[in-house]
Amino acid sequence: MSVLGIDFGTSYSSASFVNADGKPEAIRFSGNDMKMPSLVSFFNNAQPSVGYDVDWMLRNGFPAMSDVDKRKFMSSLVKSIKRSLKPNGVECGHSHRQVVALVLNHIREESDKACAPKHFDELVLTHPVQFEEWKKNLLIDAAREAGFKKVELLEEPVSAAIGYLRHESVENVRGMLVYDFGAGTFDVAYVTKHEGRFIVPIPPKGDSRCGGDDIDNAIYEYVTAKSAPIMGDEFTKQRDLNLLLSCRSWKERLSTMASVPIGIQSKLDLRKRYSGIFEQRMLESLALPFIDRTVKLTKEVYDEVKENRLPLDFILLIGGSSQMPLISKRLNAVLPGVNIRTTGTVDIAVALGASYYSINPVEVNPEKEWCYCMYDGRKILKSYNFCIYCGKPNFYKTKKF
Repeated sequence: MSVLGIDFGTSYSSASFVNADGKPEAIRFSGNDMKMPSLVSFFNNAQPSVGYDVDWMLRNGFPAMSDVDKRKFMSSLVKSIKRSLKPNGVECGHSHRQVVALVLNHIREESDKACAPKHFDELVLTHPVQFEEWKKNLLIDAAREAGFKKVELLEEPVSAAIGYLRHESVENVRGMLVYDFGAGTFDVAYVTKHEGRFIVPIPPKGDSRCGGDDIDNAIYEYVTAKSAPIMGDEFTKQRDLNLLLSCRSWKERLSTMASVPIGIQSKLDLRKRYSGIFEQRMLESLALPFIDRTVKLTKEVYDEVKENRLPLDFILLIGGSSQMPLISKRLNAVLPGVNIRTTGTVDIAVALGASYYSINPVEVNPEKEWCYCMYDGRKILKSYNFCIYCGKPNFYKTKKF
C-alpha cells in the first residue's frame, strides 16, 4: 500500500508518489502528461467522463456535434468545481462531493495503472490557504468515497515549498516565500527549514477569489466587447466555453510573445467572424488589478518576515498564472533586491510536496514555533539558539507565544 499526493486544482490536477530513491515523482497521465484537466461530463446520462476524455471531446469532438448535442454536452459539463463548491451544491443531478470524488477516483485509478503493481489507498490532498472547514470536510469525504482509506490535508503553498526543495535537491535554503498563483486562488506562505524539519512560523495568506480564471474572464469580456459590432450579443448572453478556453490559450502564449492573432467565429451565422490582434500590454492592463491583489498579500507576509528578522533567500513563483512577466515586474517594484525564482516543476510542485509530506510531515501551526525572551520580551523562533535581539543563549527563552 502506498501514499498518493494530489494537487486538486481548479483547472488541472496533478499527482505524485515517493519513489524507491525517496524522492517525489510525478504521475504520468494520458499522453505522458503530468497534469489532468479537472473536468467531468455527464453527457447523455452515460457513465461519467473525467479528465482527458472530456478535454478531447471539447477540442475535437465538439465541433462535429449537432447543435442539439452541443447544447446537451455543455449542460452536462462540470468545470472549476473546486472554486464553485457549495455545502449543498448539485451539478447535473450529482452533489459537489460526488463530482469531486469522481475526479479523485479517476486520478487514483490512473495512478494505479501508471505505477502497477503499486496500489494507492492513502492520500495527502492539498487545498488553498483560505478554505473553510466545511470545504475541507467535503474533500475528505469525497476522497474516502473515491477509495482512499486514510486522508490528510495540506496547504498548497507549504506543499509547494516541500516539493520544490526536495525534488530539485536545493540545499542550504534558510527561508523562502512561496507565491502560488493558480487558476482559482492565490496563496503566499513563508517556509523555513531547521534540522531537516520544515517550519511555517508566519500564518500563510490567501485570496480565494483571485486566480487565472478571473483573468480569463476579463479577457473574455474584452474580446466579446470588441467583437460585438460584428457578433452582436451572441457570446455575451451565454458564456461560451470554447471561447473561454481560447482566452486562456491567448493569455498563456502572451507570456512569451508581444502579441497574438485572435479570431471568433459565429455559431449562428458562419459568415460572421471577428479577427484582431491581442497585445501583451492589453493583457497586462486587464490582469493588473488581480496581480496587485497578490502582490499586496505577498508584501504583508514579507514585512512580517523582515520585522521578525527571519532569513529570506528567494521568492518562488509557482502556479500556471505566475508565469506572466508582469508578476515579476510588480514584485521587483515592491520588493526590490529580492531574488525571484521559477522552476521547471512550476505546475506540479504542490503535488510533489504532498507525497513527500507523508514521510516528512510539517505541522502548520505558527503559534507553536515562537516564544519570548525573558530579558527584552521580544518574540523569537524557538529553533534559534539565541535571542536575535539581546544575544542571550537559547535557555533564557521562556513562555509560549
